[in-house]
Amino acid sequence: MTMSCNPIFVVGPPRSGTTLTARILGNHPAIFMPGETHFMEDVYARRNELGDPAHGHTRDLVIERLHTLYGRFNEPVDQERIEHLFLREDLAKALGRARSYREMFDTFMERQMASEGRRRWGNQVPRDLFELDQLFDFYPEARVVACIRDLRDFLLSYRDRWKAGSSVPGDEQRLKKLYHPVVTSLLWKSNMAALEAARRRYGERVFVNRYEALVGDPEAQIRSLCAFLGEDFDPRMPAVGSYASSAGTRDRQIFDSSVGRWRRHLSPAEVSIAQKICGRQMTAFGYPTEPVPAAPLAVARHVVSLPFSAWQAIAVNKRVRGPLIPYLAKRLGQLIRR
Repeated sequence: MTMSCNPIFVVGPPRSGTTLTARILGNHPAIFMPGETHFMEDVYARRNELGDPAHGHTRDLVIERLHTLYGRFNEPVDQERIEHLFLREDLAKALGRARSYREMFDTFMERQMASEGRRRWGNQVPRDLFELDQLFDFYPEARVVACIRDLRDFLLSYRDRWKAGSSVPGDEQRLKKLYHPVVTSLLWKSNMAALEAARRRYGERVFVNRYEALVGDPEAQIRSLCAFLGEDFDPRMPAVGSYASSAGTRDRQIFDSSVGRWRRHLSPAEVSIAQKICGRQMTAFGYPTEPVPAAPLAVARHVVSLPFSAWQAIAVNKRVRGPLIPYLAKRLGQLIRR
């Protein structure tokens, strides 16, 4: 069985350019970059429940989850590819020969890669930033592209991401309920803490892909990214096509108009809360804080609403993540260690 040794993992806080980066990489003729493949969260996180893939029953359970993986995470194009590969029985037979979770993941990605005529695969799941220890255990020569963005623009984009639309019925209401300046700031902070730990542990295997650099001078940043990955730059890479963002849908361009929008669209209370919670990480990653005239009562209203908002966010997001305890433990663990 062929085993990949240097896949590419695009990770980082949501709304920080992970999807854009994945599309750019997917335009490279050598790189297969599908939609979000939530193997770690949807399969590996359930390994105690599922059992050892060396046993046929467990393999059958894992294959069943993989057969529907993209559909359950709203990636219809990739689900269609999987259906075709299962219909031909190519993927089912190959997965049936796997004897470990790493082999299951590798086979799942390699068979898709081969069907698209590529030679290197990648995966874009923002929250896999919290799975890097396991991913590097699977693939010691992997390369990680960690996307980051100014906390305040991240906050605005997270708050307004429902405006980008969704093909999932009722998803706009779910997205609206996920935002709270305290909770969302803590989300960014936990991601930055995880990234700091990854940079200390894995050094040159982690590339920090700053959103502002990517949209400010796309070709220069993409060339740096290619050099990190050991791939030649291809002029087709920046042609990402139309894509939706909280700032509107643009056609066939990488635009920088979303940089600094927080100055016009975030309230002083939101900015004050975010900077208070994440000031150290902002400074460490080159995003200096700024004084803001926040009214104490406005800040207090956000703080008082925190418990209800946090529980509501967990409840409405339950269907799109794996088991709750591991999910929270990884994120809270990073904050506690800081």
